[in-house]
Order: sequence, then structure tokens, then C-alpha cells
Amino acid sequence: MQATPEVADGKVRRGKDGPAYCGRVIIEWPAPGRSPVLPAWGCAIFDAETGKPVATAEKITIPAVTASAAEVITCELTMFADEDGNPVRDGKPHIRDGEVITGTFPFLVAEMRVGQ
Repeated sequence: MQATPEVADGKVRRGKDGPAYCGRVIIEWPAPGRSPVLPAWGCAIFDAETGKPVATAEKITIPAVTASAAEVITCELTMFADEDGNPVRDGKPHIRDGEVITGTFPFLVAEMRVGQ
């Protein structure tokens, strides 16, 4: 069981047994169309601190669709990584041995909204 991280003053601290979160993100789903479900394509990810797009994310994983009101919602983003294994939020991909370096990183979800 994962511990709920402590969040105070916009700072995310490591939970007792949980992962170190890489920050907070906003997930913007595409405006509703004819489909009765939320499509994963067309989503935009924003850094909740700066409001800037996270253009390097290529996959969103939300492990639970339902959450206890006493817990936070988290997601994992598969995105570019640097040579030290840290997430790259913008900029060019880092290349090692001819391959783009990627990783899957845990984030807190600060907001989910529907685009216009």
C-alpha cells in the first residue's frame, strides 16, 4: 500500500513509503465529441506550477479511476529523460547509444479539466 504524500505550500514531500513525486500536473482532456468515453489522444499535460505545457509526455497512466476522498490522485507519465534519469519537461530528447532516453515518472494530479 502506497502512503499518501504530504503536500504543503505547493511543495511535494516524499510519503512515508511512497515514491518521490516529480511535481504536479494538470491533465486537459479534449472537448466531448460523439464518443461517450474520454479518449486518451488529444490530451494536453501542463506543469501545475508554471502553467507551461509538458510537451515531452508520450503516455499517461492513471492507476485508479476512483479514489478515496482522503487520498490524492496520481498519474505516471512516460516522457523524455535526461542522462541522470530525471524527467525532461521541455526541450530536445537526450540520446544514448542512438536511442531516445525515456522513463516513467510519478506525478500528483493538481487538476483535470476539459478543453474548449
